[in-house]
Amino acid sequence: MTQAQGLTPRDLDELHRRGMPPARIERQIEQLEAWDPWIEVERPARLGDGIISLQDFDQAALVAAAKNAAQAGRIGAFVPASGDATRLFERLAQASNGGYASLAAAEAAAHAGDQAAIELVKIVQNLNAMAVGLALKAQGLDAASPLSALMDALAGPGDSSLARLPKGLIPFHIENGAIRTAVAEHLLDAASLGARQMLMTSQTQHLAKFETAFVQQTEETTAILHRLDLPAMTMAVQIQNPAFDAIALNADGELLRDDHGNLVFRPGGHGVLIHNLNAMNGDIVTIRNIDNVVTHAFKTEGHTVRQAMIGFTVNLQRAIFQAFHAIMDGAELETALAPLAGRLPWDAATLTGDNATRRAQALNLLNRPLRVCGMVQDLDHKGGGPFWVLAEQGPSLQIVEGANLTSHDPQQAEIIGKSTHFHPVDMVLGLKDPHGQPYDLTQFIDEHAVILTAKTRNGAPIKAFEYPGLWNGSMSHWNTVFVDIPATMFNPVKYLSDLLTKYHRSN
Repeated sequence: MTQAQGLTPRDLDELHRRGMPPARIERQIEQLEAWDPWIEVERPARLGDGIISLQDFDQAALVAAAKNAAQAGRIGAFVPASGDATRLFERLAQASNGGYASLAAAEAAAHAGDQAAIELVKIVQNLNAMAVGLALKAQGLDAASPLSALMDALAGPGDSSLARLPKGLIPFHIENGAIRTAVAEHLLDAASLGARQMLMTSQTQHLAKFETAFVQQTEETTAILHRLDLPAMTMAVQIQNPAFDAIALNADGELLRDDHGNLVFRPGGHGVLIHNLNAMNGDIVTIRNIDNVVTHAFKTEGHTVRQAMIGFTVNLQRAIFQAFHAIMDGAELETALAPLAGRLPWDAATLTGDNATRRAQALNLLNRPLRVCGMVQDLDHKGGGPFWVLAEQGPSLQIVEGANLTSHDPQQAEIIGKSTHFHPVDMVLGLKDPHGQPYDLTQFIDEHAVILTAKTRNGAPIKAFEYPGLWNGSMSHWNTVFVDIPATMFNPVKYLSDLLTKYHRSN
């Protein structure tokens, strides 16, 4: 047994208190010590080879299927919103530490290429036209206020600083003279698609703020659903289960501990949210990142495409169920699977063995959750995205996290360099089985596809563990379909100045 695996009686008591089986932590230790996070990719998924164009399908039929699903109360929405706004305000915090005495001093530093100063100048010069500016106005601040006061209100260490809010509750947009947060945009988008159920995730300390935000949007979301002749939407917020926090190792390969000798636990990554999604008991569920929203003026295209994705998912799920029941009833394998040709990454020809074995394989492959994942053409940022990965039963489609790709192998680096798309986290899930029962999603996780990263804590290097990502290894054994979606549907907000792009500006 290595040093790291030497859990003390005190450690075991702490694990028991947290509801963490020791075997779970021992497995984390083993994977951190082995340090083998790499996933070997066979080739990138591309249009015509793993990525489908929705334009090849009857758009009116897809939209009709989506509307029928909404009328039947089948649609829900899941939004991972646990993230804080630290990175959003990171450059402003750096600028604050730079101690610029005036905007002129910041402009001089910006002219010299200082990224933090560039961010500061952009924000101050456009503050009066931004939603955050409207929020500061309520505090008696505007672009003409002392720079130090603005910096404290935006990115200061105080509890009233906007940077202390979760990302989902940062003022993003201005609509009809009022502030609209990312949470509000997601609620309105979900209502427009006819969702009856919305689940967001949050950190414990922000639960009440999220619930208040839901109440504030109830009237508007209810009005949208009323126009669609649908009942009101149930809105809920949950925390990420702390029992799935994770350990880390220090530079000496020992368990990371604090100054009192206690184990240091870190959030287990977005893969932990598979348990929240599982508990949602949903049917047809959309997933999007919290910051990928646009103002009302730019919603039409995204709404139409997401309707098509929902319709595609509903129709494909129905065809999968029909094939499953046909095989169970004794139909020929090729006949039963023929309607699925070109829509799933496997077919009758990929099955092996005698007839009984092939039928069993088909039933096993059909009886899995379904995910239809939007893919955007990758013009600037190579890395994680859609790939064909060699699996036990042949090549499978996977969304591979950048941390699981290696450029150290020249052959792998060449394959990665040929990728054409990335995943903006815009997906539709089918979570019921052929008998109409919810799947236990925890049974379809690739436990080997963990995310291991080199990080620092208090300036010292550590090796950190994260569970298989929610849309990566946690959905590895699902039936997976990639569809091409427009680049205009990807409008993330990584830094506050991203809210100055046209998709986030009010008219």
